[in-house]
Amino acid sequence: MAAAAGRDLGRPVPRLVRRLPQDECVALTFDDSPSVRTPRILDILHRYRVRATFFTLGEHHVAADPGTVRRMAAEGHEVETLAWSHRIVTLIGPAEAREEITRGRDAVAKAIGRPPVLLRPPQGRTSPTVTASCRRLGMVQVLWSATASDYETTDCALVTRRIVTRTGPRPGEEYRDGPLDR
Repeated sequence: MAAAAGRDLGRPVPRLVRRLPQDECVALTFDDSPSVRTPRILDILHRYRVRATFFTLGEHHVAADPGTVRRMAAEGHEVETLAWSHRIVTLIGPAEAREEITRGRDAVAKAIGRPPVLLRPPQGRTSPTVTASCRRLGMVQVLWSATASDYETTDCALVTRRIVTRTGPRPGEEYRDGPLDR
């Protein structure tokens, strides 16, 4: 993985170069998109020719800012879903959980003309019921192996360290159906 030197949202970004074996890759993902920062993030990704996956919320983001969602897709990024309203799908009934997932999927499809195939359940909380709902909808769940916890800090160097030191499969991690499926 390589991150270029520069400025991110007005703050200095440390220069990183880390080589991965040729058969490994890192997926860069953003949750709760689009936000007010997304256009700037898209500009940075474009400048460095980096593709990312954006996990969107139908109610708060896709419906409110379909233009940015269309830009994500037009620039070659994956546009996927977190669901409709960020309700924790393991704390609601199976029918409600399926509705949350379906409405989030349908909002993305309406914005970009194709339905998402990936679901990142809110807060990474999943269950066999959520997995079954995804499969019935032709979707796969994707979680993460490293998190920046950027909601806890504005320290760019700390966020960078968190990702660089945590990137890679965890011991015993199993990959099924391509993406992580839990």
